[in-house]
Amino acid sequence: ACVVLAALRQVIIEALKEDEAVKFASLGTFKVVKRKATNRRDPKTREIRSVPAKIKPKFSFSKIAEDEVIA
Repeated sequence: ACVVLAALRQVIIEALKEDEAVKFASLGTFKVVKRKATNRRDPKTREIRSVPAKIKPKFSFSKIAEDEVIA
């Protein structure tokens, strides 16, 4: 089971690196979200800092999976 999960993890990571979404029927979707560079205020020092642009992996549950968890 560990070998299968490791292989699945590797396939997902490779697809996300190529900016492709990975869908699992009735489970959800892995995708990459691109965030723009912004300026944010540090709440402690009140100093404005720039936050660089970055990409983040994201998983969204399907409607079917959400309904099964809630039920």
